[in-house]
Amino acid sequence: MSKKVLTEADLFSDEKLENEQASSEEIIEFEWKSKLKTYFDNLYDLETIYKPDSNYFSRQPEITLTMRAMLLDWLLEVSVLFHLKRETYYITLSTLDRYLSHTNARKKELQLIGLTCLYIACKREEIITPPIIDFSKASAESCTSQDIKQMENQILHNLKWQMYPGTFYNWLNALLEEWDEYMKYVFADYIQSRQNTLDLQRVLVTFKQKDQFSYERFHECMELLDICTLDYGVYKFYEVRVVAGILYMMVNRWFRLSKYEIFASNDEEQDEFECSLVVEKLLNQFFVSTIQIQSMEQLFPAIQFLESFRNFPFHTSLEGFREVGINKSYEEFLAYQTHNQDNLEFIVTLPNFQS
Repeated sequence: MSKKVLTEADLFSDEKLENEQASSEEIIEFEWKSKLKTYFDNLYDLETIYKPDSNYFSRQPEITLTMRAMLLDWLLEVSVLFHLKRETYYITLSTLDRYLSHTNARKKELQLIGLTCLYIACKREEIITPPIIDFSKASAESCTSQDIKQMENQILHNLKWQMYPGTFYNWLNALLEEWDEYMKYVFADYIQSRQNTLDLQRVLVTFKQKDQFSYERFHECMELLDICTLDYGVYKFYEVRVVAGILYMMVNRWFRLSKYEIFASNDEEQDEFECSLVVEKLLNQFFVSTIQIQSMEQLFPAIQFLESFRNFPFHTSLEGFREVGINKSYEEFLAYQTHNQDNLEFIVTLPNFQS
């Protein structure tokens, strides 16, 4: 019979805990395999085609990073107003930054460009696209329907009609889904032994299960993605490393908030330092098995970038969560874009944010 993945003895092996930086050579042999490998491979391929120029602002004479952040935050608000999907917004983000990678934009037309990118993304992703007049009204009619149509034609021709990018959201949503499956596999015995469902939901760090703890974690991941992509510095890194960094930070955060209770034996508290190393091993093995990350060191630059957002004030409302099942499925509920009103106030105060 083959060895079960990550037994308690494996997790708390003194030999393995001696080294704080667990290397890929120390990974425990195990059976869990990602079911989304082909999907992830496709996202890697798409990024080579669709990645915006990480230096385009050096060639933009009129627009600034602050203007971009303000535009995107407004587009997030419009997305919520129109009840659009997260994927629609992230297609908008990709379209905007790819267009600005090729074209010098004037300050007075930046809102029109952003609004048109959202309109294009709606036509590609949404089942029902809001009427073009509604987009004009969202801009207080500073962008007319005719303006939007003309800019649409200009953007599509500039980008050679390449409108099927992989997005940050594609990566993060799929990675969270795989993490949940990984947790169920690693802690299968623990899950079967727990009679208190609420306690299990609290200590088992999952993101897409239909419970309020998972929902809060999922929502925080998405808010972190929204705020960090307002900073154009996000394009210094591969998309997969940014979202893996988000998962890394959130998994550590939520295991820490639970006081690592899931690792306790006989209701005795575990040493927090040892438990943090166990979490590091879990993450390391997960990344090796899913997204071709062979060493945590590959993620450190992206994690360092994300550290700037560690103190971002998350806002998770359970009002919509409690209504799930009445008008929409849980997966559909998670797919709708949300907006944190503290985005701009937070990001413009960051020391490394250039105006």
